Amino acid sequence: MAMVQIQNINWKKDTDFYVYISLFNIETKERSILKVNDIKFNFALSKHRFCTGFFKDKKHFPCRNLGMPTILTSISSQCYLCEKEEGFRDAFLFGKEPNENAKKYLAQEHYVYLAYFSPNIIKVGTSSLERKEIRPIEQDALIYAYIAKSDGFNIQKLEHEISKRFNITESVSSRHKVKYLFQKPIIENAKFKITNLFNKITDYYKDTEYKTWFLKELNIINHSDKPYIKYPETLDDFIYSAEFLCGKFVGLRGKILIVENYGNIIGIYKDNIIGHFIEGDSNEKYLPVKEQNNLQQPLFK
Repeated sequence: MAMVQIQNINWKKDTDFYVYISLFNIETKERSILKVNDIKFNFALSKHRFCTGFFKDKKHFPCRNLGMPTILTSISSQCYLCEKEEGFRDAFLFGKEPNENAKKYLAQEHYVYLAYFSPNIIKVGTSSLERKEIRPIEQDALIYAYIAKSDGFNIQKLEHEISKRFNITESVSSRHKVKYLFQKPIIENAKFKITNLFNKITDYYKDTEYKTWFLKELNIINHSDKPYIKYPETLDDFIYSAEFLCGKFVGLRGKILIVENYGNIIGIYKDNIIGHFIEGDSNEKYLPVKEQNNLQQPLFK
């Protein structure tokens, strides 16, 4: 069987938003992007997760480790060498001097956004221009608005300032998102909180170095009532790490892949699927999760 690796499960947009799975054939070096709207997963997975390589100038490169990619020992989808080659984590997350690849990325326009999470949380975050539509929805930020823009070298200054000054979080845990996975946001409440905070922020910074960064109009985006966003009534089980990916695709909410398996609605932590090789069909292993005791793991170790 061809050595095919699961490299990503995430959102894209053409005429509308959809979820895709990215597969990489390590032998032919071909990368495939497949919509998963009606897919029925039935994959037996490799024992280990492996580095997915890196992107440079929007082109994918396999892991720098010759032969088989590096076995991963953390939740990251990249080994140390490929992370360094891409340069994003060092520059944007750790504040180190960016390499040439990261400089090109950071030179583009970046935005600050405010996002609403049930029951009453507002998060401040950032996105690049090229990921402006995808970044919020992949974080399960279903109601949000962009409020300011600058380049990637400076945008985090304002993000951190707003977070500190107005006591707004820069992250919402996956544990919290799972807890409120079933609760559809109250749209008017979300819009009110975002608008009210935007007015307070722009008023506070009107005579500062940031005053020209803010957008003139507030445009609140709402994904919460769209058909591509699913609200399961319950999760019958949750899988943190698995030997199999089995079930009919239902939806993707943040890092939680939702599948239906013999009538059971199951949440799977997708970051622990990425990097595995598909070793074949699971066949007789395709059973209700509650019969697969070896798959059951605590929620977010």
